[in-house]
Amino acid sequence: MEEHAHWYEGKCLLDQIDSLENPINSEDAPVRFHINDMISGSVNGMQGITIYGKLITGILAEKTEYLILPNNIKIKLKTMSVNKEKTDFVVAGQHADLLLNLDKNSNEEINQGSILCSCQYPIPLVDKIKVEIKTLDIKIPINLGQKMFLHLLGEKVICKIKKIEKIFNEDNSTAKKNTIFIPKNFYAECVLDLENKICCELYNNIKELGRITLRNEGETIAVGFITQFV
Repeated sequence: MEEHAHWYEGKCLLDQIDSLENPINSEDAPVRFHINDMISGSVNGMQGITIYGKLITGILAEKTEYLILPNNIKIKLKTMSVNKEKTDFVVAGQHADLLLNLDKNSNEEINQGSILCSCQYPIPLVDKIKVEIKTLDIKIPINLGQKMFLHLLGEKVICKIKKIEKIFNEDNSTAKKNTIFIPKNFYAECVLDLENKICCELYNNIKELGRITLRNEGETIAVGFITQFV
């Protein structure tokens, strides 16, 4: 016998769960390994160039060729370890040490925030994006044309507000279109011009590579996510 609270008119918990869409398995997505650091060292007793980081999506395989962007460096994995133990495969969500077969002249071109990815399915490299953001409790509104820093995982790049398409309230009602500023605690859709190309994904595809933070003069002024490459 089913009992329901007199004030509740929605589905029961089991019905809500049954109605949820199955999440995409991150292991089935293209390889996206976020690089946190790089040194000359050893992995599993082998010497070479080692990168440290987290596999966000996909599966890494030993002795396989990959691409490191944004500097378009082709590499081959010599050996890998997870928690200092040798492994033939790294799966999404794991932190790993990767030993690369890499030209020594390419060492300085790999930076924190670089992405190791599939050669067949490289990560998008873009310098103009459409985003949805929410301003924080800022003292001065964000203005059209304003420059600031965009942060995405370990990446940091100067960006400019190219266009503010609309600002809207928490109930998703449009407050103003094609405005020239975004007040505090407002949502906005806008276009950003980036000073340099960065590795990123649409938030709906890979959340970790689609979340952004906007900072100015040492303070976080807005947070949001990438909705479109322009």
